[in-house]
Amino acid sequence: MAAPKGHDAYSGGGRPAGSKGKASEDIRLAAQQIFEKRGGIDAVFKRFLESEDEDIAFKATTLMAAYGFGKPKETHEVTGADGGAVSLVVKLVKSDGTIENAS
Repeated sequence: MAAPKGHDAYSGGGRPAGSKGKASEDIRLAAQQIFEKRGGIDAVFKRFLESEDEDIAFKATTLMAAYGFGKPKETHEVTGADGGAVSLVVKLVKSDGTIENAS
């Protein structure tokens, strides 16, 4: 719901936008401790990359690449029949139940 006229949209309740919550910080610290107990992040990823399980090695490589170089942008192209333009048909349904083409 929008703020009433003359009032700020942010009323001061809750965390400011973009701030990290306590749970996020706790999880981050716990993950860091787990990596350190296993020889650091380099040792953990090396173990995963050298895994005989190809799925584990692939997922580790994908994760490392995403953190190291950024996750690739996903794009989706949508086309109509035979690669042509997408057609849009709008139909109006009147209150009496009859249908009328709008385009």
